[in-house]
Amino acid sequence: MKFKSIVIRFLLYIAPVLAALPSVSYAKDPGIKVLMEKGKVAFDAIDEASRNSFTISFPQYPGNVRFGKIVHTASGLVCEFGVNDEVKLIVFGKDANNVPDDVGCDIVSPISGTRTFYAFKAKGTQKEYFDYAKLAIINRFEGAVEDGHSPMDDLNNLFNIKYEWEVTKGTLAAVYSVPNGMHTSVWIKSKGDWMIKMRYTTYGNIGNTEGFVWLNEWKQLEPDNALKDDANIKNLRK
Repeated sequence: MKFKSIVIRFLLYIAPVLAALPSVSYAKDPGIKVLMEKGKVAFDAIDEASRNSFTISFPQYPGNVRFGKIVHTASGLVCEFGVNDEVKLIVFGKDANNVPDDVGCDIVSPISGTRTFYAFKAKGTQKEYFDYAKLAIINRFEGAVEDGHSPMDDLNNLFNIKYEWEVTKGTLAAVYSVPNGMHTSVWIKSKGDWMIKMRYTTYGNIGNTEGFVWLNEWKQLEPDNALKDDANIKNLRK
């Protein structure tokens, strides 16, 4: 049995059964079992009624690298995690029909730090949410100073090519440095009546990793614009 993309909606709970099956995929790609177990832990962290609001799959990327991919169906929020990451789903609030409308996904990586994605129905403006997030960083981390450069300028100069990505247009972002060597940032953009936010925290200088992560998130949230970006970048590099 060959897995190209295993899509599961709460069938994570049959993972022990799948693990017992004589599967060539498990022999060749034991990482799937690890990812399934991590995915199950993430789903177990939320109430049973909320689990129907999420799906999970295990796509394989170039280089035979496989990730777990949790998607919040209503907002489209994507939460990807690797075999060495810890992942947690969070439901902050629900609507009148008991359907989650304020959710989050926390990924802790031993290499690239901690990132948390949020999706919630907007009750204010993007700028208001952005300013509130920046104030929260300043209040939480003593001595936090906003970096002088624009993270979006960095993102729009990837590959040494000046280009404004279609998928991330409209993003508000800020990066802060903390005296203990920590770097933390906030990124926010609206998608329909949803607000999508990312908080990213790491120690040391890991380049523009948070920008890459934000870009990858929106490539999946806006696949049509992602195709435009791919074509535009290809033309610029000729």
